[in-house]
Amino acid sequence: MQNTTLTGAEINVLHMLVGFLTVNEIAAELDLSPNTVKTHLARPSVSGGPDATGC
Repeated sequence: MQNTTLTGAEINVLHMLVGFLTVNEIAAELDLSPNTVKTHLARPSVSGGPDATGC
């Protein structure tokens, strides 16, 4: 079974994404690279992909 718990960084990214910030804006706000933000968003538990619900 895959761990579907979100990290604190992933939760921060999601909160900002819901606020309609772009990947670049989120990266600047959190002092991350845009690629790191994209990595957080690509995780299945964040994107709603396979096993996102842990079922």
